[in-house]
Amino acid sequence: MLVIALIAVVGTLCWLIFNFAVYALPTFVGLSVGMFAHGTGAGSLGAVVVGFAAAVVTLVFGQHLFATARSRTARIALGLAFAGPAAFAGYHAVFGISGIGDMSEPW
Repeated sequence: MLVIALIAVVGTLCWLIFNFAVYALPTFVGLSVGMFAHGTGAGSLGAVVVGFAAAVVTLVFGQHLFATARSRTARIALGLAFAGPAAFAGYHAVFGISGIGDMSEPW
């Protein structure tokens, strides 16, 4: 039973990491806009709403541009714009997970 639970937890974490990597650019834009809105006095609820709206607009606009772009160069540039933050997030996720089993510095 413990093995099944462990496999379920690891599978769920892998699924979450994959989804976070896929939506890295909209998440980054949403968090940046939300923190800016909070810093300018929008309040916590206003910052969440503005950040979520910015993330959704980024995702929908990016999907629309990719679907309608006819130029191969534009599609490659847009793909790299979405893949760059995903690669960065994936690298740091793997780096963090691999460090879980390491010994501490004094050892």
